[in-house]
Amino acid sequence: MAVAAAADVAARLGRPLTEPEQAQAEAYLDDVESELVSRIPDLLTKSDVDENFKARVVRVECAALLRVLRNSDGVASETVGDYSISFIRAAASGFVVITDDEWKLLGSNRGAFMLGYKVPPWFPSCDDDLRRY
Repeated sequence: MAVAAAADVAARLGRPLTEPEQAQAEAYLDDVESELVSRIPDLLTKSDVDENFKARVVRVECAALLRVLRNSDGVASETVGDYSISFIRAAASGFVVITDDEWKLLGSNRGAFMLGYKVPPWFPSCDDDLRRY
């Protein structure tokens, strides 16, 4: 059962959900929550304890779901003259996408990393090379 409910989605959508939309919303909310829990295993525990965190989870779950509901066909752009249409691959396949900003909102910053390097002692220094010229 998702932290967000279909009523939360309807409030953000600005209108009541139809019966088929409500069933679809509940299924997608479960999908979104599954995605969130895969990266933040203690998400449900945190949301039970911290109301502020729970509000952010509801916000993220609803935002991800609304992206699917508002553009369920996954259309990225459409041209009328000599008709052309392009699709967002992830949306067209029905995937729920959590943005990087939404992950950060929930405290998950995975993905960025830094590499360090060490020059081996046998490697000639730049200063030595420059003195020769």
